[in-house]
Amino acid sequence: KPWVPTFLSMDIDGRVIRADSFSKVLSSGLRIGFITGPKPLIERVVLHTQVSTLHPSTFTQLVVSQLLHQWGQEGFLAHIERVIDYYRKQKDALLKAADKWLSGLAEWHAPTAGMFVWIKIKGISDAKKLIEEKAIKKEV
Repeated sequence: KPWVPTFLSMDIDGRVIRADSFSKVLSSGLRIGFITGPKPLIERVVLHTQVSTLHPSTFTQLVVSQLLHQWGQEGFLAHIERVIDYYRKQKDALLKAADKWLSGLAEWHAPTAGMFVWIKIKGISDAKKLIEEKAIKKEV
């Protein structure tokens, strides 16, 4: 907090769909999420989902539904705060390690929102080649 505004919160034309996943919040591999946006767009997404995947696993839907009902809004938000704190610590540890081990060798920017860090290795235009030639041979 303070939260960075979402594109959905800035939408004045009804053209933005926000997609969220429970994968980072509850458990990886759940393959279940939700979308938020203007009703006509959401209805079209639902129709496409029904003819392509039908729906996420019924078991997964049941588990998530029961957990959310058991927690309620306050419990869910408290869980989210713990998850945010966990990922913040992971991100901070990565940035600390980058400062220690990669200063002068690479470039990166600390994210202002989220947890992903894009690291560009200086002087390397093709990281795939570096991985294939050096990292794999050293069993990295």
